[in-house]
Amino acid sequence: MTKQLDLFMQTRDDDALIPPPVMEAFASNILCPNCMKENLVQIAEHDYSCQKCGQDFIKTDKSLRYK
Repeated sequence: MTKQLDLFMQTRDDDALIPPPVMEAFASNILCPNCMKENLVQIAEHDYSCQKCGQDFIKTDKSLRYK
């Protein structure tokens, strides 16, 4: 049992050393509807975020919704 526990602890420690995946953000030409100061940054396919005010949005068809 001790050997299994040691192996479990070692794999858990090894997994903790792996950094989380970095998501690439792309600048868009959509002006933030919340603060009207900066363009939104596309985080995922339908997820956008404003770097100025911190508001998150979801793009649906041709419009943006608050998250």
